[in-house]
Amino acid sequence: MRRNLVIVVLALAVCRSAAAHNAPPSSTAFHWLDAVKDAALFERIKVSFADELKPDDPERVKPVVAQLYKKISRIGVFETSALVLIAERETPTSAYGNYFLAFNYDLKSGKKAPLEKGFMVWKFKKLVRFESTKMPDIVFTYLSCTECEADYLLGSFRFDSTDGVWGIRNWSEKDDAIMIGSDTVGW
Repeated sequence: MRRNLVIVVLALAVCRSAAAHNAPPSSTAFHWLDAVKDAALFERIKVSFADELKPDDPERVKPVVAQLYKKISRIGVFETSALVLIAERETPTSAYGNYFLAFNYDLKSGKKAPLEKGFMVWKFKKLVRFESTKMPDIVFTYLSCTECEADYLLGSFRFDSTDGVWGIRNWSEKDDAIMIGSDTVGW
């Protein structure tokens, strides 16, 4: 009898574990949207950023170089807030890589707001928990420039649960990035 009870408990635990493993992620857990699997939400956000995705008018942005190629690179969602990264460059084949602009997007209200700075050659590294919050930081690397002796920098997006928005983590009073390397040859 006791042996049968143990077998039933173990079987239930295995089934429950498998069901939890196969269940779709919670809508409140952070995840990167997949353009195919999350097509409806991805498209809704893309439509909301139609103005930001339009190529620059060279005459209107002079003397700055027009960015003629723009696309949504990544969308991260946590609860009802999205972090939208738009990649832009001079042309689709530009040798210097993408410049990334980051935006907050409220999934309920549709309100969007740019973060205070952009990033050259942005690369996601991993989610890291630096403090006891519901959402870990999104840690990434980027370059200080592309036509110079570039510094490789480490930055982090953090979610402010009080305001429900993304921001850039400050590592000190003056720095929102940590230098992790340098390219003395340049690009």
